Amino acid sequence: MGFLSEGETLDWEDSKKNIEYIKKHGIIQFLNVYKAQKERQGDGFLFGDEIEYILCVIDDEKKTVKLSLRAWEILEELHKEELKTKEQDMVYLWRPEYANYMVEGTPGNPFRETLHDLITIEDSMQKRRAKIRGMLKPGEVMITLTNFPLLGSDVTPFTQPSHPVHGPIADSDFTPDQVICPHRRFATLTKNIRDRRGSKVCVTVPRLHPIKSPSSSKTNNNHNNNNNNNSSSPPVLSPNQPHAISEASYTEKEHPEYELNRSRSQLDLIKEDPKLIYMDSMCFGMGMCCLQTTFQAPSVQWARYLYDQLAIIAPIFLSITAATPILRGYLSGCDSRWSSISAAVDDRTPEERDMNSTHYLPKSRYASISLYISDVPGSDFDKKYNDIPAPINQDAYQQLLSGGVDERLARHYAHLWTRDPLVTYKHKIEIDDNKHTDHFENIQSTNWQTTRFKPPPSSDSKIGWRVEFRPMEIQITDFENAAFVVYISIFVRAIIKYGLEFYLPISLVDENMKRSEKLNSVNTETFWWKSIESKPSVVQKLSPKQTSSSNGNTENGAKQQDKEWKERSIKEVMEEINHWVDRWVEESAGKEEEKKEVRRYLDLVKRRARGEIETNASWMRREVEKARKETKGEEGESLSAEEAWRLVKTVVQVERGQVEVTSLLGEKYQPKVK
Repeated sequence: MGFLSEGETLDWEDSKKNIEYIKKHGIIQFLNVYKAQKERQGDGFLFGDEIEYILCVIDDEKKTVKLSLRAWEILEELHKEELKTKEQDMVYLWRPEYANYMVEGTPGNPFRETLHDLITIEDSMQKRRAKIRGMLKPGEVMITLTNFPLLGSDVTPFTQPSHPVHGPIADSDFTPDQVICPHRRFATLTKNIRDRRGSKVCVTVPRLHPIKSPSSSKTNNNHNNNNNNNSSSPPVLSPNQPHAISEASYTEKEHPEYELNRSRSQLDLIKEDPKLIYMDSMCFGMGMCCLQTTFQAPSVQWARYLYDQLAIIAPIFLSITAATPILRGYLSGCDSRWSSISAAVDDRTPEERDMNSTHYLPKSRYASISLYISDVPGSDFDKKYNDIPAPINQDAYQQLLSGGVDERLARHYAHLWTRDPLVTYKHKIEIDDNKHTDHFENIQSTNWQTTRFKPPPSSDSKIGWRVEFRPMEIQITDFENAAFVVYISIFVRAIIKYGLEFYLPISLVDENMKRSEKLNSVNTETFWWKSIESKPSVVQKLSPKQTSSSNGNTENGAKQQDKEWKERSIKEVMEEINHWVDRWVEESAGKEEEKKEVRRYLDLVKRRARGEIETNASWMRREVEKARKETKGEEGESLSAEEAWRLVKTVVQVERGQVEVTSLLGEKYQPKVK
């Protein structure tokens, strides 16, 4: 989770008085760190992962599954243990997440650049899972699904204990405020996003099977709806969201009923559209789980370069890890979470969402990146590659330039600084900018993009410049999660070792993001791509003392080199990436037994990319179909309590290695359950 602090938070009206102060001093705090740390070189390669878990209660007698709202209670016990443990002895670390049914676990210390550490990742994940499992009550289970299938559904209650909807924080038609973690940050985020934008958030995703009866859509999309008083300010959904249906889509041509219903708001039409799943609270985004990895780079220059390259492969790995086929109990017409979260935290005002406004912001603050930041490419780079509108905060931009930051990095932060701070702590406004970075992190940590460029935590921190890779969806088993962490961490090391470069225009990366969320995109979509090149010049510029691992000439791992971008299948894209991943493993120091184990993890990722085994999303869709045959459920209906119970029970059995699912995990899977 992002920046956490303690203390009393301000509501939106009181927060607005401090916005400019926080923005100005956030830049000052960044500049202090930047000046102190920009010259550091040669930091070792370290990395870690973040796993987010969902707590559930299963009742086999009643055939029900519910969310267990005990995460905070468990976290308090875990935190007590942390305080008694020396830093070097930490096995795992625990942090709160948005929902009170979620727990975030990370390794106690980072992994290092050795094959041995790579093959310990799954063991680390297993220990974390075992620790939480040992704190559960009878009937409780912990799962790693992106989204709880009945969250906000008409199958009520879906939480234990149960609570009414329409609380003062989210005012949701579907989720009670009690699902939000008790830490003040999360409720404040929820309420301030709603207050800033002037309405509840509006999340819409296509249904896989449209509701057959118009009358039933009112029931399904207006669960416990008490004439929402925010409907007078209908939202304009971001046009960059591939599955969001905006006001502009409701034209007479596509929706002739709109002409007959001019008096009704567009929001009402969105709610009642039988082709859409409508959601209205932050929990429908931040209540989802994901798999994130953070890498320490050798220098600030390398961190900037890795930020760019990882942003390009983000859509590819969002597609391969697709695991979000069910929303509000309905089978969705897309496979991934990204657009849902983007809309669920979209705090833009109506003016900022208006494409014709001078204050228009093209994206939600949860989105793909809008600017490359490396200083490796030449001056002609920006026009060709940074080719989408990326508004900036001019005051922040000038402040950064005056502070000695180069234009490309200054533009990056000035772009982030178009967003307002959302959580202000009453007693932490005037703080020492030489000792603290709270105001910087306030804005930095609430720009949720596919990759995040992370400075050292302080001017004297031993932690270096880092990059966080954020698109991947959480997987059902620790074997899968470990496999993706192993694969990505090796590819990052290959980028550094071989100077790999594969820039695309940002506009094409955005197009790839849209395609990555589509149904079974890993097998059916093509993605814009340019062949990966190994450039000694990159290594020489970013690591002057390092000898390039290439032969002195530009190398290419593709069967057919494309100097410019073209559309290719994920299978073709991954064949190129596999070349460099395999080469790094082959050339690395280590025992053959270790390399063999590493390749077992890599094999899972490769087979997913080739379509030989299913994504989590495809597998779950088939499991729902199997359950519906047993329960006689119909297409277009929400999952019943029993169908959700069957799905979660099977997920638990798969994770525990109690059932064999070669279609999902392949034949080489050997569960390591602790």
